[in-house]
Amino acid sequence: MLHTHFTRRIPLKPLGAAVMALLTSGAAVATPLSIFYFKDAETRNNTGGSATTNDVKAVNSTGPTYTQADETMTASGGGATSTTTFSSSIQTGALRATSLSATTGQFNGAVGTGLSTSASQQFYIVDSLTPTGGNVGDAVSLTLDLSLDALVSSFNVPTGNGTLCDFAAVQLYATIGAAQWSLSENLCQGTQHQSLAAVFSAISGTAFDLMLGMNISSGSEIGAGDPFGSSASVDAAHTGKVAFTAPQGYSVTGTTGFDYLQAAGPGGVPEPGTLALVGAAALALLAGRKRPRASTLAGPAG
Repeated sequence: MLHTHFTRRIPLKPLGAAVMALLTSGAAVATPLSIFYFKDAETRNNTGGSATTNDVKAVNSTGPTYTQADETMTASGGGATSTTTFSSSIQTGALRATSLSATTGQFNGAVGTGLSTSASQQFYIVDSLTPTGGNVGDAVSLTLDLSLDALVSSFNVPTGNGTLCDFAAVQLYATIGAAQWSLSENLCQGTQHQSLAAVFSAISGTAFDLMLGMNISSGSEIGAGDPFGSSASVDAAHTGKVAFTAPQGYSVTGTTGFDYLQAAGPGGVPEPGTLALVGAAALALLAGRKRPRASTLAGPAG
């Protein structure tokens, strides 16, 4: 039985006012290239007669890459341990992250006592992309391809209870102007391999801003009413990725010269529609289609 009062889980929640201020400030979102990273990880232990909490928050804004090395939150007591280990890697065109939670031992303690750990990471990278080819000023039809490879798993979490769906969750999103596309998975919905495609019209020689972001979280807890523990994990270490396809003779490059173009080939037909870009402004949203892919994880993106 999962005693959710042990854990203050933080999956995909709205960012606080201080973090939102950074999101909207020039320091956090500054084209041509910037990275924003936020973590909120916690341990709770009320086995010693009084509850103790260790809440670790951090915000970083940097570029052109960022790595959150493995960090482990641990709570121990009553002959048991709850842990959550998390990490991430942010680079142009690709995001990777893990949030792995587990318990060990068999808890032995008074009713109402227990242990828990949890972690939430929210991050994105913003790049300024320029399509080139043909004549400067020509309209060019581009296809945005977004893909997510993530494995969500759990132990002793009753997923029939809808309130526990986000005990482990991941969301990948891409934003151009006012338009946003996303792929997500939690304990109740989503598939291990997902992708979507959306067609829009850009202008040759005119840059537009692309934001690629991810939210990921997990938790574990063990206590008197749940002596063998409950836990959930997300492994998105293989990749969340964005790429573009374009007509022959065109290219799409980022600020650092990163080539966002991928070779056209099989992989589904994008939903019809248009998204006109004038400078960095998106004028309309095109809905893409989520489609399941192979049943095994692909290797790390190159």
